[in-house]
Amino acid sequence: MVSDRFKRPSVIVAAWAAVVIAVFVVRGDLRIARASEVPTVQTPLVGREPLIVRRPVSARPIEVATIMRRGRIFDALGFLVVGAEVVPMDRAALRTDGDGAFEVAMTPGATTDLLVRADGQQPAWLRMSEGSPDVLALQLMPTVPWEQAPTPLVPPSSLRGEGTARGADGKPLAGAFVTAMGTGVWARADDIGRFMLPLPSPLATLLLHAPHGGVGETGFYGTSAPLVNDRTQGAVPVPDLIAAPGLAIRGIVRDARGVPIVGVPIEITGSNLRRVVEAGSGGAFSLGGLVAGDYQARPFAYRGAVGIVHNIELRDASVDVDLQLAAAEEVRLRVVDERGSPVAGVFVATSVGGARRGVAQADSDGWAAVPVATQTQFDVRTPAHFAAVTVRRFDADPATLIVAMP
Repeated sequence: MVSDRFKRPSVIVAAWAAVVIAVFVVRGDLRIARASEVPTVQTPLVGREPLIVRRPVSARPIEVATIMRRGRIFDALGFLVVGAEVVPMDRAALRTDGDGAFEVAMTPGATTDLLVRADGQQPAWLRMSEGSPDVLALQLMPTVPWEQAPTPLVPPSSLRGEGTARGADGKPLAGAFVTAMGTGVWARADDIGRFMLPLPSPLATLLLHAPHGGVGETGFYGTSAPLVNDRTQGAVPVPDLIAAPGLAIRGIVRDARGVPIVGVPIEITGSNLRRVVEAGSGGAFSLGGLVAGDYQARPFAYRGAVGIVHNIELRDASVDVDLQLAAAEEVRLRVVDERGSPVAGVFVATSVGGARRGVAQADSDGWAAVPVATQTQFDVRTPAHFAAVTVRRFDADPATLIVAMP
């Protein structure tokens, strides 16, 4: 009977298990030791470092979306400046090409200031925002020895305002432009009207500007109440900007012969807004999204013809204007005093349309060659200390500039 039980497989397995456990007990492998009896292993300190788990690095660099902005540099007579040095504040300098143009890559929401320099031209600053609605263009003026180099622009704040642009119906206004007045920094609302814009401290007034859309494509505008900021960095919510129907300035730009011209930038300035638009087909231009007020429109000079300032009163309706360029010719004139004696060595600068167009120093006989057009203003300075000299009158035939020397 006993032999029959040992023939069962379960009995055999149990017997072998008992034998194995007995062996471990005898060797002491199953003994429970006290903590003080557990041996410690001393690891040398040399070469010990924390375990760092790194994310796998891709062989391809991370691609950041960029937007190419193309700009042009003109001189005071409307000729494109080839080889002008354009110095962005956040990257290497570049030069304008044979068409007076340059290109700068920008990331969404970025703003950078450009210092533009060229031989014989007064250096100038140009602010470039990725979200700006403006044509990127700058007109340089001839350099004069009595003016200092321009100071850099105030850099954008690190304080960010986050808000939403909405129409009068409360719906998001996608694609609207927003700026803090006086900063020259722009942002553009996304598809659901949200925007993020640098805010100056301690006060900021926001302007919503949508140049297109609405009845008659007159666009929309809106302004905020003054915002008081007690912070200088970080993100803060701002009240929604509500748009109202705007007004528009439309017109045609013509050269000195009355022929419409294409591609000319036009600067339009009001009390709370400065925009630069471009003449399109047939010389036509249009700027909507304006609030009622007084504006000035001045086309850039173009191939020797200079822009004349046009004053515009925008009240209850949109306005159509005709912008005319005036021909500027280099005139060799003689500077004389009130007794008719030639005045040697003085500097003579001419301005048309609120911008300096040329400068020259009179020779020993008082002769100087400068560009002259209709409504030309003369600025005469002494050679030693650049003191202003009173201009009595200009006689066109023969070309004579009569001055009262100090």
